[in-house]
Amino acid sequence: EISRKISYPDFARAFHLEGIVNVGISTDHTGQVTVSESNASHEGLLEYVVTHLKKMIIGDEEYRGREYKLMLKFKMY
Repeated sequence: EISRKISYPDFARAFHLEGIVNVGISTDHTGQVTVSESNASHEGLLEYVVTHLKKMIIGDEEYRGREYKLMLKFKMY
């Protein structure tokens, strides 16, 4: 669900930016996402990912109330 909602950002595509974003997230009983830790190879990619995650609500109840570690790779092909 998360990887479908966070696409390759237009600004990164325009400047041919590539990088990795690592984030720790948790979800509450309503599906609201909270970012607990983060780092990235590019600050712009990090801000993009964190902003999108904070707006996200996880719809599937099976994935609510948990903690996750995510690695998102942005690579030009």
